[in-house]
Amino acid sequence: MTNLSNSLVQWEKFYAPFSLGLEGTFKQLDRIVDTGAGLSYPPYNIRRVSDTEVVLELALAGFSKEDIEVAVEKKQLSVTSRKQNYSEDGEYIHRGIGLRAFSRSWQLGDDTEVGEVSLTNGMLSIPVSQVVSEEDKRKTFTIS
Repeated sequence: MTNLSNSLVQWEKFYAPFSLGLEGTFKQLDRIVDTGAGLSYPPYNIRRVSDTEVVLELALAGFSKEDIEVAVEKKQLSVTSRKQNYSEDGEYIHRGIGLRAFSRSWQLGDDTEVGEVSLTNGMLSIPVSQVVSEEDKRKTFTIS
């Protein structure tokens, strides 16, 4: 385990007397920390649009929509490339744009859903919204 995941284990011990049924949450956070270390390609942003929506933006210069797969399975969002090599059109003097295979994933919350994915000018945009159920929405009552 990493140092950060060790701190999560410490958090679990600290909060255990005050939380019931959250052990799975701590274990899930521990898995996220262990699998996410050292990943830097492709670069990405997470942009807040509103209180309930963010957009994950990945910089994918040189990739077409046919080269990319976006999927959700078991509350895990994954983005994977299929393109591994440059086309051999001409002789390159310098290759500074990385077109290598990659696979990145992000854990989604139980109350989130992925919207319409788009690729515009080399930027893959994946909107992720928090779904607020009717029972969780704020209600006001008339006082009689």
